[in-house]
Amino acid sequence: MCNFTPSCSQFAFEAIEKKGILGILMAFDRLERCNYTSWNYVGRYYGVRYVEGRGYKLYDPVIREPLPPTTPVVEGGAPRTFADYLYGKGEWEASILEHEREIPSRDTGRVYIQMGKAYWMMGSRKEARNCLVRAGGDTASLFLGLMWLEERRIDSALCYLQRAGAFRKEVDIFLEDLKYIQKKNPVLAGALSAIVPGSGRIYSGFTGDGIFSFLFVVGNLSISYLYHREGRTIPSNAFLGFASLLYLGDIYGSVRSANLQNERHYDDISLLFRRNFNGLF
Repeated sequence: MCNFTPSCSQFAFEAIEKKGILGILMAFDRLERCNYTSWNYVGRYYGVRYVEGRGYKLYDPVIREPLPPTTPVVEGGAPRTFADYLYGKGEWEASILEHEREIPSRDTGRVYIQMGKAYWMMGSRKEARNCLVRAGGDTASLFLGLMWLEERRIDSALCYLQRAGAFRKEVDIFLEDLKYIQKKNPVLAGALSAIVPGSGRIYSGFTGDGIFSFLFVVGNLSISYLYHREGRTIPSNAFLGFASLLYLGDIYGSVRSANLQNERHYDDISLLFRRNFNGLF
């Protein structure tokens, strides 16, 4: 029984429909990932959803959904204004309107920061950055740094973090921690699987998927060879073709696995950022 939702057959249909030829490789990559070890990656790479009639399944759509923004730090104590109250209740758009009314009479920098946080939570990154840039100051620079981290733009993030002179010590600690987070090379992952099927996935941290990929490719090649020895050309070519698609799917999957690891790399960076700067906003 398929471990995923959408199921492998539905995934293949959607992948080919949306991605064309690439969708074929995505479908074979999914087949190689559909094994019992996939449940080891719950929470880090896959979510879990309940499917009527099928029970709980790993959620793995054709097009991965973007991660939601990290919840901004909420200041302790009672809200200062009605706009802050609305923000605390999750009424982002209403809080922005109230904050705009506060601009002439309150700390302009703080108001723009609060507006930037609200836009951020609404997913309006461009508007959020505009507000934070207008706010200026070290706190705004820290928020801008975190936003760029969450968008995988580490160079831009570090640029803003290094502008936060008031937090120089914390920034230096963060940069030191950053050195110990390792990234994977997608090109190397693909090259490894081109040499030995599954090895690129193992390099990327998906050991179970790598072992199953190796078994699928080698197993189908072996069956093809046995049919070839018996002179049965049609089944031999069928299994050879299937093995070839699994092989190409594994190379694609290895590159994908390395990219997934790197996405987690940036998420870990954001968590490090939170750990080192929590309470400063």
